[in-house]
Amino acid sequence: MNAQASTEAPPAPFEYISAADGPRERLLMAMAQSIKEKGFTQTVVADVVRIARVSKRTFYEHFGDREECFLELCDAFAAFSRETIARAAAIDAPWREQLDAAMGAWAKLLTAEPALTRSFLFEIYSLGERGAVKHREVHRRFAEQFCELAEDRRQTNPELHPVSISTASAIVAGIGDLALLAVEDGGPEAIGRVKDTAVDLIAAVMTAPR
Repeated sequence: MNAQASTEAPPAPFEYISAADGPRERLLMAMAQSIKEKGFTQTVVADVVRIARVSKRTFYEHFGDREECFLELCDAFAAFSRETIARAAAIDAPWREQLDAAMGAWAKLLTAEPALTRSFLFEIYSLGERGAVKHREVHRRFAEQFCELAEDRRQTNPELHPVSISTASAIVAGIGDLALLAVEDGGPEAIGRVKDTAVDLIAAVMTAPR
């Protein structure tokens, strides 16, 4: 992948989900569409099956309830986010430019569908313990990816410091909180500032004197 390709805006999450055309994928797309129209808290199963043009029986053949459908959508979004970050970081460039490209792609993904982003970052907490468990799971996977990408960079840049899973978790949590505040403030500029802060923070952690 070259640097020019990495600057292209990634497709929106619901476009990624629509790559398959089975009833499960249509229901996930319908959940995403309803969230765009009215938010998750106002979405009911009837909205999802209407948009997907399937019966409620079909819905319950694939999902136990609307919360399960939403959580699977969160998983798809998170997986796509990690893939987007990994692709962007794979450019042939100095490590700081790779970091900037990766976080830039992440920022574009968050701003591509603001309603979905807000739902994944904020409305997930309306699910109580189920939402908290999913949040911790997603958080852990991002922290693990952070450690892997950092270690990959160290192979060609031995001056960089290793990143522990604890440090990665703290950085991911901080960036996530900043992203949530930015989404609440609204506008791509707010997310852009989070991206710049994230790049500076990660670079500082990996280069600080020990």
